[in-house]
Amino acid sequence: MLREETSFIINEILFMKWWQLMGYIGRFLFFSKK
Repeated sequence: MLREETSFIINEILFMKWWQLMGYIGRFLFFSKK
């Protein structure tokens, strides 16, 4: 049970970091186009 909860938390953190990274890349590409 503890292991499942830990992996779930890790997956959630990785998911948030992934979207944060995609947001940064999207903004960078958007501003570099101008």
